[in-house]
Amino acid sequence: MMKEKEIEWMYFLNLDGSLPRSFFSLDFYFKKENISLIPISLDQLLSMSTETDRVNVVCLISSSYSKDKYFKSNSRLLKMLSRNNKINLFTVSSYSSTNMENYQKKMDNYKFYRLPISSKELSHEVSEALEKQRERDLKQRFYHQRR
Repeated sequence: MMKEKEIEWMYFLNLDGSLPRSFFSLDFYFKKENISLIPISLDQLLSMSTETDRVNVVCLISSSYSKDKYFKSNSRLLKMLSRNNKINLFTVSSYSSTNMENYQKKMDNYKFYRLPISSKELSHEVSEALEKQRERDLKQRFYHQRR
């Protein structure tokens, strides 16, 4: 009997207080990948990061307002959480710079996706990235146990 794949949690960073229409499309396709998409504020994310090992976060920057919100304080905090391995961050933006691309090459827990990208394609790519992250984590745990 084949074991059913466990549901993965993905937090949708709500930058402007209201969910964009694209959230519902993303949620639909993430569910097909066995990922449950949950809206979260930055404050909630910060408090959660102190209580858990690592969480998965998708951040959609699709308007000038969300871009401004992102750059005012969020980018520094998200960068800190990424560096400390508290989050797997998946940023989706039409803007050329989110101030994190330089770190992407150094960090396994950050991915940048340029808009336009379909919800279906994004959910599939994120699902694959999460699977690779789980494999890296398992290898790392195995390596540390053998020491």
